[in-house]
Amino acid sequence: QVLDFGALSDGTVVMAMELLTGEDLANKLARDGALRVSEACQLVSHVCAALGAAHAKGIVHRDLKPDNIFIVTDAEAPGGERAKLLDFGIAKMADEFRGSVRTQVNVIMGTPAYMAPEQCRGSKGVGDRTDVYALGCILFENMSSVEKVREPFPTWL
Repeated sequence: QVLDFGALSDGTVVMAMELLTGEDLANKLARDGALRVSEACQLVSHVCAALGAAHAKGIVHRDLKPDNIFIVTDAEAPGGERAKLLDFGIAKMADEFRGSVRTQVNVIMGTPAYMAPEQCRGSKGVGDRTDVYALGCILFENMSSVEKVREPFPTWL
């Protein structure tokens, strides 16, 4: 969450953001292995909500990966944890929102293991489906470790 932004007298641009305490999904998976199905579904629902808000504003993340999903303690969230989506550093506006600003075609940006085919090709068709593809890769990567996933799906689904 951005709390404030502005420029200092010397022209330096600054932005104050909330302080997050927790860990990214990549570290959690490296330490603990696959999440339980219920944990993975809860985490994905939080990321979907964040992506939905970004996509509604015409913003495509383009670098969704476990390193950019941060897990924080949240007593109000089911399971006591909430996922926050970080690092919109290479995000872009979807075609219908960006007006005259253009991203070069044939420029590949993102993390290859989570990139949709059109993103890998550097085509101009990168949009919200690109982020959904990356989230599917993250979920598949988690579910491919079968030790912890043999449980019924949560009833809230």
